[in-house]
Amino acid sequence: MEKIHAFRFYLQNNLLFAFGLFLCVYFTYHTLNGQRSLQTLWRLEGEIDAKGEALHHVRADRLALEERVKRLRPESLHKDYLEERVRLVLGYTKPGEKIYIQAGNNK
Repeated sequence: MEKIHAFRFYLQNNLLFAFGLFLCVYFTYHTLNGQRSLQTLWRLEGEIDAKGEALHHVRADRLALEERVKRLRPESLHKDYLEERVRLVLGYTKPGEKIYIQAGNNK
C-alpha cells in the first residue's frame, strides 16, 4: 500500500512536468516538420521569389509588346517599322530585290 501512495505522490509531482515536456516536444516537432513548419515557410518564400521574377519578366515582355503595338497604331505609325514587319512576317519584297538567306553558323 505504501508503494501505491509513493507512486501516486511521484505521479502528482511529476505529471505537470511530463505534460509540459510532451507539449514542448509536440510543438517543436510540428514547428520543424509539420504542414505549417519553417521548412514549408522557406519553400513557399522561395516560390514567391521565383514567381516574382517570372512576373517581372512577363511585365517586361508585355511592355515591349505594348510598345510595338503602339508603333502600329494609325496616329503613331512609323513607316520604316511597318515596312520591316511586312517584309519579315509576310515575306514581301520590292520589285527587283534579291533576298539572300544566310545558313546557320558552321564553326
